[in-house]
Amino acid sequence: MSSELLTQAKAWLEKDPDPTTKDQLAKLIDSNNIKELQSSFRGRLEFGTAGLRGVMGVGPSKMNLLTVLETTAGLAEHLLKSDKDKATTKGVAIAFDGRFGSREFAYSSAQHFAYRGIPSHIYPTPTPTPMCGYAVKKLGLAGGIVVTASHNPKEYNGYKVYGPAGTQINTPVDGQIADEILKVAQETQPPTLADLEQCKRNGTIKEFDDEMLTSYIKDVQALHTFTATPVHGKDAPISIAYSPLHGVGAHSIDRLSKEVIGLTEGVNFWISPEQRVPDGAFPTLEFPNPEELSTLERVHALSEQHHTGLAIVNDPDADRLAVSARDQTGKLRALTGDQLGALLGDEILRRASKSNAGKAGVWTLSTIVSSRLLARLSGHWGGTHVETLTGFKWLGNVARSIESRKGTGSFGFGYEEALGYMAASSVWDKDGLSSYLLVVSMAFDLAREGKTLWDRLEELHRLVGVSVTMQKIIQLSPDMRGTDVMTRLRADLDSGKDKVVSKEGKSYPFSLVDDLSTRPKYDEAKAEAGDLSIPRNDVLRFYVAPSHIDTTSAGKRDEQEIMLGDIRIIVRPSGTEPKVKIYTEALGQIREGESDNGTTATDIAACLAGTGPYRLEYTEDDMFVLMHRDNEQFPAMVNCLILLGSPPVFYQERSDLPEAQDEVADGMVIGSRIDPTASIVTVDSQRWGKTQKPSSIPVDVPVNVC
Repeated sequence: MSSELLTQAKAWLEKDPDPTTKDQLAKLIDSNNIKELQSSFRGRLEFGTAGLRGVMGVGPSKMNLLTVLETTAGLAEHLLKSDKDKATTKGVAIAFDGRFGSREFAYSSAQHFAYRGIPSHIYPTPTPTPMCGYAVKKLGLAGGIVVTASHNPKEYNGYKVYGPAGTQINTPVDGQIADEILKVAQETQPPTLADLEQCKRNGTIKEFDDEMLTSYIKDVQALHTFTATPVHGKDAPISIAYSPLHGVGAHSIDRLSKEVIGLTEGVNFWISPEQRVPDGAFPTLEFPNPEELSTLERVHALSEQHHTGLAIVNDPDADRLAVSARDQTGKLRALTGDQLGALLGDEILRRASKSNAGKAGVWTLSTIVSSRLLARLSGHWGGTHVETLTGFKWLGNVARSIESRKGTGSFGFGYEEALGYMAASSVWDKDGLSSYLLVVSMAFDLAREGKTLWDRLEELHRLVGVSVTMQKIIQLSPDMRGTDVMTRLRADLDSGKDKVVSKEGKSYPFSLVDDLSTRPKYDEAKAEAGDLSIPRNDVLRFYVAPSHIDTTSAGKRDEQEIMLGDIRIIVRPSGTEPKVKIYTEALGQIREGESDNGTTATDIAACLAGTGPYRLEYTEDDMFVLMHRDNEQFPAMVNCLILLGSPPVFYQERSDLPEAQDEVADGMVIGSRIDPTASIVTVDSQRWGKTQKPSSIPVDVPVNVC
């Protein structure tokens, strides 16, 4: 063991106020466990716009009581320097989830805030993350923290920070807080804690009871989030199976379901008994992320048991929402984040249009990696649409800025494809509670007309077109960074490369390349004044004309037309891991007569979900063709081209993949050829080896229609 590593470990050991981690570290030192010590002292857990998130353990590289307290001390110093009067009179809101250590981290933070003269308003039980941002906004507090790792594996915990507007902190505030944390970390003693019981007696630490949830319900209802006729003892048009995934959502969803919607548990509303109570071990889940279809198995089983029309889950901190709905055949199918985002956004736009003489007039938001379908819908209904960078630190701040400048009610809806929805201005963040009310309200109204959410989705396809999306995450070698890939891509562009060439030699020229690294840096003052342009970021957006456009004779095309209609490929690096993320979307129109032979846009969604009698097959003409499982060909429903490749730097030989399968099951997705070395396949959570059929090489990620 190096002397530097030993010195760091012993210094941390002296400072650590937690007897449990102190004992763990002492054992690592005594046993000369160099590997674990290096992992624990490889640098400080980075504080960014998402706060902290990491594996629980000892040392500055892990989540533990000392890293949390040093972070709280840095935040306290920032609050006192920014607005001492507000910090010491209004204080902060604190919430925590059901993970291991979360309650201790939250209350210890409150005790240090109290020592610094900053009062705390704390939720005393595991609470949905949106309730923290709500409390900050509602009570006019100086800020807030939530101890949560959201949907990460059970080994993780985290620390999320809200600013005085109730929004997630953004640049440059994150850097200012990080600087204060580093100063605190240089001290030889841990941050001091005030006595908890004395703080409760003198009111420096106040514990919320259920009054905040009651206030939240009233405010969300005042915004007309749930507009359908409630049932309250009458027959419900549709019933619901729900799971909080061992997280914090059950109590809030139970109250919303009973008080607002009028559902009765055990009659038309069921909560998964195995997953109802918060449990940081997540005993029934391999991975508590509702984007993984396997995570929905329990709630789907509950839905089948009680024949419910909807199966709904929140992620463990209840800020995200996943919905499965039955189609006209009775099949329960999961909606993707983009599909649900389009449905919810369209619902808000329809309501606004109806109440405003046919012109919605409200603003909708989505991130740059989300589907462009919402932008098309906003244009159709007379709204205004804005794209932001990824994450609700951008979406929430832009929405708040719009509402402050344009007036109450000007913001309509915002979402990101990762199941995050901002459906009401009561919370400037993704909110799985208000989103629950909105989707149930919509499903009730549709059910009373004899329709499903899938029927409405097909209506949207016919209204503004179909969106086909694919996501790909490229794992790079450990010594390679995502930024290296971006540098190489930009070098290719600088050298004059203006197209992608497939292995067969076919060229696909770029109609537009948008390099966000050339944009101006984010300017908070300009943003507050109304600048909604996308700021500088390490992202490349490639646009390729669809096959029905003859680029050789089309002349100069309008940039807006390209950005809203062409095939789009977004490439961005991971900021923390050796990965590159690729998001691909193609948009197309459904032509008259394309429902012949019984094929509809719903059939496309079904075949992409791996259900129904149809599948999409890749042809030598670089097109997807809709196929019947008996190999009878029907007219293609998606009038678009899927880009066939990306620079080879993205792909690496993988030695950990399963043996190749000879066949791909009927009804599985048959999609675009990528690269022979990218042979892993994930469709409906199943892993397949690369098929040997030359015309049926499946994509290595799910393809979604929205």
